Amino acid sequence: MTRATPAVMVGAILLMLAAIPQAAIAQTRGYSASFGIGGAVERPRSYTLADLQAMPAEQVEVEFTSGGRPQRHTYTGVLLHTLLMAAGPRFDPASTHDGLRFYVTVVGTDGFTAVIAWGELAPEYGARPPLVAYLEDGEPMAGAGMARLVAPGDHRGSRYVSNITSIVLLPAQQPVTAAHAGSLNAVLTRDIGPAFTAASGIPFQNTSGPSVGLANQIRSSALKPDVYLTADAINIADLLIGAQNGDLARWYLVMARQQMVIAYSPRSRFAPQFAAVAAGATPWYEALALPGLVLKRGDPRVDPGGYRSYFTLLLAERHYGILGLAEQLSGGAENLAQIEGYNVAGLIDGTIDAAITYRSNAVDAGLPFVTLPEEIDQSNPALEAAYRVVSYTNPQGQVFHGSALVYGATVLEGAPNRVGAEAFLAFLLSERGRAMLAARGFLPADTLVGGDASAVPASLRGLIQGRYAP
Repeated sequence: MTRATPAVMVGAILLMLAAIPQAAIAQTRGYSASFGIGGAVERPRSYTLADLQAMPAEQVEVEFTSGGRPQRHTYTGVLLHTLLMAAGPRFDPASTHDGLRFYVTVVGTDGFTAVIAWGELAPEYGARPPLVAYLEDGEPMAGAGMARLVAPGDHRGSRYVSNITSIVLLPAQQPVTAAHAGSLNAVLTRDIGPAFTAASGIPFQNTSGPSVGLANQIRSSALKPDVYLTADAINIADLLIGAQNGDLARWYLVMARQQMVIAYSPRSRFAPQFAAVAAGATPWYEALALPGLVLKRGDPRVDPGGYRSYFTLLLAERHYGILGLAEQLSGGAENLAQIEGYNVAGLIDGTIDAAITYRSNAVDAGLPFVTLPEEIDQSNPALEAAYRVVSYTNPQGQVFHGSALVYGATVLEGAPNRVGAEAFLAFLLSERGRAMLAARGFLPADTLVGGDASAVPASLRGLIQGRYAP
């Protein structure tokens, strides 16, 4: 048997992503008049009631428990196996039992998902194969939708998915592991990760933390992920690329922009003063200097959000021409009173009055925030040179310079699951992935390449829109 190259394998995964029916992408609650079949199939398509009625019908009598009550029904429909075989599963013809490494996800309009192994649904393996039913006791199912999954071998009705919107065939996959900035935690674990897994069948596992700290763990071999995603793209060039860094990475792609803001607690006793700042009545730096105000920011020693918050104050001092402003408001770059104990929960409950933080953190937590001039918030790539006048050196001697605030991503050299990692980045940088980033408060950015552009995998080169040169 000929072994597929990594590029071909990534291409196959991307084809599966593209083959997911639109119903599986844009779910709406309620009645579903059709469903789609996609994933690892040659002929993805949608089915209506008329389509199902035109196929060979099967009847099955079942007994199961639902809501604590016994149920007994006769269902009429089409075998799930029949529908999938009509779609043409992409099994390896050289392997007699290749189907046994595949599984099917069945999703309802409410997002509820059931998983069925191929060995359960294929008649040659399963004693009572599942049915996609369109009649219950001889009648349309009304509240259960046009089609309902019936699992005759189950004693409970938990996998009886109503209002089916998608059926997706997927191969079992090695997980993709990602080490990523803490500010990406919500969008990756709640949105992009689950959506990528649902579309590709590849499990997503993550380690979240301060980007610089994670990079240093990768350098020491304490952490060996497939993908690294940082809140400061230049971290990849400075800490992972090159012989001095063990050639841990060779290239990286810009994935999003960010903006520094002043988030404040609606429960803070200083909330009225910050409302006045937001209305333009009071300078923001005067509000931060109020006696008794608890101001927090990230730790610059390990976290880009920490040195970026300090850069915010340094740039403000230059922008407003107020000598000593940064020192007055920060107490020094590594002032423990500010950089220890910062968490969003404190802003929500009012134990922290304000924080210099990323816009996405405030948006995701639903916190009010004050925007700053572009000369200070580090959001505008056109002001790259102006941002670069500030810098910070951590205790390890690692120097970080000001720049436009962009996030970066790379597949690490020696990644255990390189194929899955490339597919993950392709999904992350797709329109759907970008929409999820935007919904969490991240700003759009061109997909620029840093490092050795010739080393970017073939599956990702088509995404590149230019060169990243901070």
